Amino acid sequence: MGAYFRSGFYFVTHWLCVIYCLGGINCFPCNHLGLKADDVVQNVAVLRTARFKRSAEHPRLSFSVYMDPSFTGLPNDSEIRSLIVDPALKFFEKALYLRSPPVTLANLDRSCKKGINGSLQLAKGTNSFCALDCEEVTHCGPVSIPPEHLNGCKLPSDIYDHNETESPMNTGSFLLYLAAKRTKKCTKAGILGYSSHCQREINTDSHSDHLRDLSQLDYFVRHEVLHILGFSPSLYAFFRDVNGTPLTPRRPKSGIPALGWLNSARGIYKWSERVIRTKVRDWPSALGTFQRKIHMVVTPTVLRFAREYFSCPHLEGVELENQGGVGVSLSHWEMRILGNELMTATYTNVFRLSNLTLAFLEDTGWYLPNYSLAEHLAWGAKRGCVFSTASCYSYMLDQLAREADIAPFCLTPQDKPLGDLFVCTPGRRSFGYCNLIQMARKSNATDSHPMYTYFGNTSRLKYQGRAIPHDYFGKVDLADFCPFVQEVTWSDPNGASSRSSYCGDPRSSKALTNLNNYNLEVYGPNSICLSIAPNWILLGKKSTAYKAPVRGAGCYKYRCSHKEGGLIMELAGGLQILCPAGVPTTLVNISICLRESGLTVLGHFHCPECTSYCSTAVCFSRNSSKSPVARPYLRNGTMLSQSPVFLQPCGGNTLAFMVEAIIFVLTFNSIKFCF
Repeated sequence: MGAYFRSGFYFVTHWLCVIYCLGGINCFPCNHLGLKADDVVQNVAVLRTARFKRSAEHPRLSFSVYMDPSFTGLPNDSEIRSLIVDPALKFFEKALYLRSPPVTLANLDRSCKKGINGSLQLAKGTNSFCALDCEEVTHCGPVSIPPEHLNGCKLPSDIYDHNETESPMNTGSFLLYLAAKRTKKCTKAGILGYSSHCQREINTDSHSDHLRDLSQLDYFVRHEVLHILGFSPSLYAFFRDVNGTPLTPRRPKSGIPALGWLNSARGIYKWSERVIRTKVRDWPSALGTFQRKIHMVVTPTVLRFAREYFSCPHLEGVELENQGGVGVSLSHWEMRILGNELMTATYTNVFRLSNLTLAFLEDTGWYLPNYSLAEHLAWGAKRGCVFSTASCYSYMLDQLAREADIAPFCLTPQDKPLGDLFVCTPGRRSFGYCNLIQMARKSNATDSHPMYTYFGNTSRLKYQGRAIPHDYFGKVDLADFCPFVQEVTWSDPNGASSRSSYCGDPRSSKALTNLNNYNLEVYGPNSICLSIAPNWILLGKKSTAYKAPVRGAGCYKYRCSHKEGGLIMELAGGLQILCPAGVPTTLVNISICLRESGLTVLGHFHCPECTSYCSTAVCFSRNSSKSPVARPYLRNGTMLSQSPVFLQPCGGNTLAFMVEAIIFVLTFNSIKFCF
């Protein structure tokens, strides 16, 4: 993708090239590297000077898309464009307004020979030029920009002619270029794709470049667009306040940041402490207290939302990622505290675009977000100052001392291979395993550092009263090796992903049939995770018993009904569970015949607290209080005679001699974490 962005408040020239790497790769972190400094054309001219003036009606962000021949040559280019790219761009067009009307959109400037370009401040505005000559072809990364998208070649003799800029060739705030190539960058770090900015206009400074990879194309596109919009170290030094004043000091003549380079090779200028502040904090682990350098966003809107979100009124800032090296650190939120937020550096659990990221975009000085479009993020919500500032070791000890849960972290070690007992993730949008696993330690590996050792004989963290071996870590290094409940995917015999543990995954509805839906699950947009007692058993004829392939948790549809008196959980086959208020731990007994397989399902559901999903008026309605049912109950819904399930054991199944029965394990296809 390439992009121009011009706002009258902040004129931003974006040419963003998004490269989709040919070949299938998933489960890798994002690497936001961007272009070299010499590849970025600075100080691109505008057709009229941007004025920092508020408008009563702020225009929406808008995109124009150009597809490179390498992209249109893909066999599924139309599907990627219509199902992934266009919906993502339309979302951001609804979510973001420009601070003031956009200026007239000009074309891109041509690249200069040897990268030598200049600019001059004139009475009518700023004009840029090539000191030697222009290149015949202008690139952004590996993609050639079409000639019709370029201005004419401007040399020193042309600098006083401010009218030479060509007529604009599109009407969007951003011009995005899509390409699909097998480049050298695609071979590094398991990259799925990347994006880069190639030109930046002097009056407003915006947007950006970055490189990354991801396991889901939808996540990749949305994540990359957010890098373009401002979440990039190459842009932090160009942020402005609400009045249009740069947050980082500028050089008077050139307008570039005055603090020098942070990384000249990557075109990253130093930013002021009004944007990101560096601090050293104590970091307790099982082996002592260490010193840890952190970088935190301290802009005003981010601070306001973060203090409320974490319930930490004196929070100094929100940490950026410190693991992963160049392209990962400083380019994303710290995963330990924000987990599955869209702008953390790797896809593990289903992503959520939170108010914090929208607040970050507002603090660039270029946008006014529509916060009503933010998604609910459960990870770390209301977990306090210890969670948001200290190590997960400190947080878990603090919670256990207060006899409180340690979510979003966990303490259940996993043996190899992975077991079959799942738990719900924070927010109940999915289920997964506690990713606390044994890891081989290498002397030069990050996990060998004692600051990330949370277990062992010296640790005060135990599992069922026993010490957890010292070589057990949370699987994901970007989360500082803190263990958390992580979603899984199932693959078919060919290795392709067939379903996941995300309750909204439409693939799971297709994968589960009347024959193999042993947990009576219902997947869809209104489904949540519900705990299942671990003794869930499938009983066949002659007292043959089986363990279900998935135990401990499953996905079920829910609705709130004032008429029916509370939270209604819907199971497969039309079965329903009524969950009135005040019964969060009550078990609902299950004894059901799966007609097609001839198996009897025996087990228990944990009814969730009604007020967690429905209004108080619904949960404590008159219908609920007058109900003769004092606890949750199971009932048939609309499907009776034709239902694939039946509210009693199957004929021939019996619990007699169950104690002596051999327990067999039914399995689906292979399960894997996505890292």
